[in-house]
Amino acid sequence: GRVFEVSASSAGGSGSQMPFYALLGVIGIVLLIGAGYFLKGHKKI
Repeated sequence: GRVFEVSASSAGGSGSQMPFYALLGVIGIVLLIGAGYFLKGHKKI
């Protein structure tokens, strides 16, 4: 019971913030990669 309560409380405390930062990180990486391909494509043209 204790393990479940601790994991549940930790997930509820930082669980709401982690996905937010993870989402920003993924979006940032996608934008950087997309911008790289976009610029490279225009340079070739």
